[in-house]
Amino acid sequence: LFPTVKAIGEGEASRLFYLTARTTTRVAAEEAFARMQSEGLKMHVISLTAKDKICFKEEEACDTGQCGMCEGYYDRINGAVLDMLEHETLMTRPVIEQYARKHRVCPFEFSLDAAYAADAVICDYNYIFDPRISLKRMLEEQKRKTVLLVDEAHNLVDRGRMMFSAELEKAVFLDVKREFQSLDSSVPAAKAIVDYTGAIDKYLITLRKNGGEEGKIIQQEAPEELIERLEPFVMVAEQCLVEGGSGNAETDQLLLDAYFTAQNFLRIAKLYDERFITYAECVRSEVRVKLFCLDPSVLLRQTAKGFRSLIHFSATLSPLRYYRDMLGAEEEDYTLQIPSPFQREQLDVRLLPLSVRYKDREQSRRPIAEMLQQLVSEWPRSNLMVFFPSYPYMREIYETYAQLPNEADTVIQKQGMNELEREQFLDGFQPNPERTRLVFAVMGGVFSEGVDLPGDRLNGVVVVGAGLPQIGLENNVLRDYYDRTGRNGFNYAYIFPGMNKVLQAGGRLIRTEEDRGVLVLVDDRFIQEPYRSLLPEEWRDYKRI
Repeated sequence: LFPTVKAIGEGEASRLFYLTARTTTRVAAEEAFARMQSEGLKMHVISLTAKDKICFKEEEACDTGQCGMCEGYYDRINGAVLDMLEHETLMTRPVIEQYARKHRVCPFEFSLDAAYAADAVICDYNYIFDPRISLKRMLEEQKRKTVLLVDEAHNLVDRGRMMFSAELEKAVFLDVKREFQSLDSSVPAAKAIVDYTGAIDKYLITLRKNGGEEGKIIQQEAPEELIERLEPFVMVAEQCLVEGGSGNAETDQLLLDAYFTAQNFLRIAKLYDERFITYAECVRSEVRVKLFCLDPSVLLRQTAKGFRSLIHFSATLSPLRYYRDMLGAEEEDYTLQIPSPFQREQLDVRLLPLSVRYKDREQSRRPIAEMLQQLVSEWPRSNLMVFFPSYPYMREIYETYAQLPNEADTVIQKQGMNELEREQFLDGFQPNPERTRLVFAVMGGVFSEGVDLPGDRLNGVVVVGAGLPQIGLENNVLRDYYDRTGRNGFNYAYIFPGMNKVLQAGGRLIRTEEDRGVLVLVDDRFIQEPYRSLLPEEWRDYKRI
């Protein structure tokens, strides 16, 4: 951030976007700006929070016409933005909420409007790269003076695939059809909506019949027949919604959901080329069709075109050629690799060469539990964290460990934790606890990256498995695509993304020059290629246990 701020001060650029994948990394950027402001920086900095998190829906119904924050919004918004910009420089979520309540404006829309006037914006990748969400009012002239900083850029590969893919489900359109069939002729668009959703439903039924025994269809081409049926539906649905809808809030919500689903599907269909495939999955009466972006690199590059500069950074862009390829780097783009600022002596690396492949998991449970028991006795009054490739496997080892005599307080990550639960989970990592605290978590989850636990808040990390994604339809399709395009498909679809999770999880341990700790890698694949050469140099000097 500092050199970018300096460049803005020297007139090389006029604003910056700090793009993150997670809330935890957004906090790091806010703290960096706060430190610079304490030293005299004068800049308007705003953080954007997702609508579902910042919305006052507990206090007001979140529907235009019912929500007091939305009604008369444009009469109050200019005063609200000017008031905040006049009195605040670091506009975090609590600040935005405070001024939104004061001026009775929707906090989400308010933050977007204020972002156009800010010098620096801290936000999710979506606001720049996602074709559904991006800040579209940014003029080309503004873009040419704007710097994009992409934090934890390894996440942009999967997120790019998600942002440039689209899917729809049969049930969404069938529900709309049934609802509008029950309406009388007083709703002019009702018959047309029934006809168009019926045509979409009919196409998907035919698709289901052609799905064969496995209920899966994969094709290289875009589903033109489906696209042709969605286009008139979008037009009539929009007309109906503009003219006041059906008169029933629940029915209108169903129509709105179907409208956005169809609109997004059509938007992504316009981007469709040889880097996409279409697949359909049929389970009982349900049919799901997806336009799947296999390679987001070209679209990521096109989206970022026109900005002053684009800088991707992460501690785990390894191997670099893979990330250059996936993030759309061109030959003339610079790459800078910086050695670790930490000393080898800070880290005690150990390797337990045990097979944790799915077929061997039953036999692996006891040895892993006993290794954890040994680690706990070796590290009294410490905080230890164990990362697993999946929730079921984590629970199995947790239950096996609980049956052994142990001296630790155990904590396990729950699925679907809200923000408050996550904060409480991290607050439990306090230096020198009465008893060793052994925390079970999932690799690739919210606690395996972007989390800072310096000093004695974390003394040891165990990483179980090479982090490979589950073998499944999408990953196999990716593997085949990269094989076809002259790259190693298994490495691109499985090994490189999996090892990134390993590096991120292990990277939670040493956060400052004073930190010391133990890192245990559990998997016999870590002594094989290409896994071994993907480990950081300071991890390869391990002690075998």
